[in-house]
Amino acid sequence: MSLRGIWVFSALFESDSVLFSRCFPTVERRAALHQEASSLTPIPGDKELCEAVLKELGFRKKQGTSLDEFDKDVDSCNKLEQKPVHEVRLKSGFLWPVVIIEKFGLVFMCVPLVEADLSHGNPTLIKMPGVSQGYSLLHSMVDFVGAWTTKEELQSKMNELYKFLCVAAPFGTPVDTNLATIQSLVNLKDVTVPLKSKQPAWKPVQYKGKQQLVFTVKEEIRAVQHVKKQVQVEQQLFGIILCRADLEGIPEITLNITSSTLDFLVVHPCVLEGDTHVQIPSFQPSQMLKGPELVGRKVRFRPPTESFPLCHYSAKTPHGLPVQGIYQMQGDANSVQISVQLRLSNKVKNSFDYCEVHLPFFHRGPVVRLDSAGPSAGNILLSPDKRRLVWDVGQKFPSKSLEVSLSATIFFGEKRQHQATADGQQPTLVEDPFCTGINSYAQVYFKIQDFTLSGCAIDPRSLVVYPGGKFKLNISYEFLSADYKIWNTNGDALFANPLPNAELQ
Repeated sequence: MSLRGIWVFSALFESDSVLFSRCFPTVERRAALHQEASSLTPIPGDKELCEAVLKELGFRKKQGTSLDEFDKDVDSCNKLEQKPVHEVRLKSGFLWPVVIIEKFGLVFMCVPLVEADLSHGNPTLIKMPGVSQGYSLLHSMVDFVGAWTTKEELQSKMNELYKFLCVAAPFGTPVDTNLATIQSLVNLKDVTVPLKSKQPAWKPVQYKGKQQLVFTVKEEIRAVQHVKKQVQVEQQLFGIILCRADLEGIPEITLNITSSTLDFLVVHPCVLEGDTHVQIPSFQPSQMLKGPELVGRKVRFRPPTESFPLCHYSAKTPHGLPVQGIYQMQGDANSVQISVQLRLSNKVKNSFDYCEVHLPFFHRGPVVRLDSAGPSAGNILLSPDKRRLVWDVGQKFPSKSLEVSLSATIFFGEKRQHQATADGQQPTLVEDPFCTGINSYAQVYFKIQDFTLSGCAIDPRSLVVYPGGKFKLNISYEFLSADYKIWNTNGDALFANPLPNAELQ
């Protein structure tokens, strides 16, 4: 379970695309021993490998061929897709398996060692644990590098990767892919283990410092609205509970997750026990469901060192949609009249971090004029490419009516083949093939702190930590929109028809 090499390439820079390269000669020697000379594809130079990988991913095409044109070597349907595992064409043959992850404009890549002769065909991936190890290591590298803004910042992170790999994969063999553990060892923290207890492999580093237990309940809703009867309102409510346990030793934590609307719970592997029996909690947080209808799910777990998702859940929407809306648009390619009406449910906390409505205008030219008396709340502005109207509703709906509205007439200029923003950047609006004519939608973005629509909460009085000790408890809640669309009343909506009962049977 070793790696022949690890690379990081840039998909954004035409020159200096090779950002990081690390090969392991001892692993390469083992690869030659496992395979016959004819079946072993040697690893080429960094530049040749970079160009071959970027071509495989579609970032490079043949000279004289645009990115939109069909390339037989890259776009053919005859190729077997096993992403993130690729087979890269080189001058000396095909290099396989190549594990690739694309993130932050970078290409993270490794070549696992195949401990078999490839002259008789490629083995199945499930029989190659090195592929899973390499994939996990690349994910840790992605988290270690993170997002970047300047070339200097990126180069600094690339320099730190050498120390990272010395700890995570010495001599090309991954020994630990847990980012928190690796960072603790890289930063030379005290990781001595008491002689009285045996340290488990899943928590090789003990925490030392101020003790705290942090839970974050993050709930999202996905919804599609349309006034036509044949289009049913679709909605999905789901969430995740994140946990970070900065506690000394190897504690065991027990708590209750309370709600009356949860459909199912998917827990982290560290959970030792979980049940769904009904419990009347002693704590009901404000703005959430109250009374004996609440049910508790008991969860007992031993937390790892780093922050982790304790569980994922889905739930019913007990009070309907949080924001109901009507979007009307009519006109032609030169001008349109729009009207947007939103109503906040009285069961939703009327305090937003942000609440915005985006109105994209597909297959039209840039907005050249906007006639409007202004919205009833908030303000409106244009995106830099002048193809999207943004209505910033503000942090509150009117407390009496809980309704806001916007009406405007918008005029468009001549449509260009390749439109750009005023500063020369490419537009961010990607044309939607369905949204032609008056087929359009308004997309709502919002975020509310200290609230969940499902009423999902953690009962702090049910929290038990063994062995006991003093720690600070912090529980936070947030509710936000994932994909929240309101389709134009005068046009068609994109939705899926339910299967007839006869076909379901």
